[in-house]
Amino acid sequence: MIRLIAIDIDGTLVNDYGHIPEENLKAIQWAQSQGVQIVICTGRPYQSARTIIEQLPIQSNDVMINFNGGQIRNAQSGQLLYDYPLSYDDVQRWIVEGERLALPVNLIDNEWVYEPLKYPDGYPSWYTTKVTTAPVTTLDYEKILPDHQFNKVVIATDEAHLARQLKQLDPQLARDYQIIQGYPFQIEIIPKGINKGSALQVLSKDLNIPQTAMMGIGDQLNDVPMFESCGVRIAMENAVPAVKAMSTWVTTNNNASGVAHAIYRYIKK
Repeated sequence: MIRLIAIDIDGTLVNDYGHIPEENLKAIQWAQSQGVQIVICTGRPYQSARTIIEQLPIQSNDVMINFNGGQIRNAQSGQLLYDYPLSYDDVQRWIVEGERLALPVNLIDNEWVYEPLKYPDGYPSWYTTKVTTAPVTTLDYEKILPDHQFNKVVIATDEAHLARQLKQLDPQLARDYQIIQGYPFQIEIIPKGINKGSALQVLSKDLNIPQTAMMGIGDQLNDVPMFESCGVRIAMENAVPAVKAMSTWVTTNNNASGVAHAIYRYIKK
């Protein structure tokens, strides 16, 4: 019996225009009426996810996962329940590596997506221009205060350039951090061992819901850890092959209310 549904946002809950299909909203509300806990599970910062959360029939005890597991919050109030930030030293290591490999580094905290004063020549950030809906501001990376905590580092740029440069990445960084490649043109860096799956394991204990009673719905590689922590794994029709390969079932795509189809198929059982 499914008692919790973890739902990714982009490419899953919302359609290609960034809107939640009406059928998805109705299905989520119906699942809640059956006593099922809904958990939005996203790589987005809280500020960027709020516009989505506000459209849902969220209840006072509902929680959400942000930053690919880097934070767990009360979905209604935004109260921070768990936080796994990057330290000053963590961020400095990635700034230096970005300069060495000519990769555009964006830093993200609870309020802003930060841009450096200057990107590498010919390689501006795709994250600020093509991906995020969070507010963006400029920061002199040489003047970051030691107590400034960031929640993730993002590098998004030309796909071919990123692929070439990642082959030259300091292998120690790969060992010390969780590097999530949700898209071919983008990587996200958060603390080691933190991901959507680890956040669901925390919720499993807090909510006394076994992972076998959890269902995850997603489409990208950052959803793989979520799938690994769920008894039922639903891949969107538009999901990448690796996600489909480990799924329990493949639903319709994000433009055809795939979340609703998955909910009705498994909750009614």
